[in-house]
Formats: sequence, structure tokens, C-alpha cells
Amino acid sequence: MPNTKMVATLGPATDSPGAIGQLLEAGADVFRLKAARPYRPMPVKFNGPDKARMEDIMPVDFAVIDGVWGMEGQGPTHGTPVATNVVLAGLNRVAVDRVALSVMEIPNNAVTYLTYATEAGLGPPDTRSVTVLGDAYFPYPFVPAITPPEVFQPVASPATISISAGQSTAITYKIPSTCYTLAQIIQDSDDTPAVIPVRTLHGFKRVSAPGQTVTWNGTDHAGAPVAPGTYWARIQAAPTATSSLINYAVCRITVMS
Repeated sequence: MPNTKMVATLGPATDSPGAIGQLLEAGADVFRLKAARPYRPMPVKFNGPDKARMEDIMPVDFAVIDGVWGMEGQGPTHGTPVATNVVLAGLNRVAVDRVALSVMEIPNNAVTYLTYATEAGLGPPDTRSVTVLGDAYFPYPFVPAITPPEVFQPVASPATISISAGQSTAITYKIPSTCYTLAQIIQDSDDTPAVIPVRTLHGFKRVSAPGQTVTWNGTDHAGAPVAPGTYWARIQAAPTATSSLINYAVCRITVMS
């Protein structure tokens, strides 16, 4: 076994579909999350579509959840231990996770990466099609952690626009419940730790589910055309307009001259 390990950094350059699979095929042994950011850098992206892609790339033959002891509330460091005395196992990891949610009486739509995994065809959307064998379990209503509202990865259509052709892109984002959202265009590079705000499409405002669509015409705060390059539509979601509890999701937009 070789002593040298290849460490790959997950950042903006690996946000495109298939990028993690290419790194694995290239021989990556360990993944490192880029955290040099003034905002939370990866949790939504990595726990959402990227985690679903990881499950597709690295299939599991047999999934096991040790739920003899669980933790409710603000785990894993400030939660309350709970003796649920349950061990779950199965051939489909999404199905096993869905049953675990049932044990904890947590709604199926509360775990974003499972939604992405179901959309990718990796498992069921709930437990209605799941057969549970073995001893009966007794659900225990876990106290959920206090988390920011969910926001799903936005979609830009088209994903590439031309400044000279006067093109715009429509950015659609979805939220499972009413919350406050902020829509921005930013620049983010693997070479520098700073995020550069380019334009605010709308400030924090109350948006109802399922979300909305905003438009960007390739201009900055001053209304001037931006330079050709890669930009990101960043959607932030918060319970109130002034809350510091914020989630975010991004999508890539390429601007041509």
C-alpha cells in the first residue's frame, strides 16, 4: 500500500456535475473542504447535490445505522443523548435513512441531500415503499436542531450568456417553506479567499414556497457590463431579514464577451 496519499480540495472548481467522480478516477484518496470564506463555504452544496453525487459514484452494498444511542437538539457537541435502542440496516442507504427519519419522527423533506438523492434515482422519497423486517421499533420524537431554512440549488437558464448579444439569464431557486431570501451575483475563486459581491438582485425579502425566479443581465451594481468570466448566483435563506442563521446555495454562470 503506497504511503503517499492524494488530497483533493473541494471548492468552486469542483461544483460542476461529475467533478468529484473525476477526482476519484484520478486517484484522490482524501477530500478537503475549502473553508477560507467569510460565509459558510460548503455545507449546503456538499450535503445537497454533491453528497447525492458521492452516493452515486461510491455505491454502498450494505448500509448500517447504529441508533442504540442517538442525539437530539444541537448535536453532535451540545445535544442531548437519547437511548433509542435501534439498529437499522439495508441494501439501499436512502431507504435506511428514510426509516431513520421515521424513527425520529422527522419529516422526509427536512433532509436536503435525501431529496437530491431521490431526484437522482438513488432511493425512495419516503417509507411507503420500504419493507421493514425484524423487531418492531418505537418512534421517539427527536427535538430537531435549530437550523436555517433550506434552499435548494438554483438553476440558471441559460447558464452561459453573452454581453455583446445583450443576453440575460433566469435564475430559479426553490424553498420548501416560507422564509426570507437574498439573491446575489458574486465572484469566487480557488486562488483567493475573498468573495467579491457583483450585484444584488434583491435584498432580504419574504418569499413563499416553492420559491421564485430572478433575472440577471450581466451587469454589476453600477449597471456596467461585467468582465467575461465565471460568476455565481448565490441565494441565501434566513428565518428573518435580520437573522444571522443563514443557509445558502449557488449555481455557476459563465459570461462571454
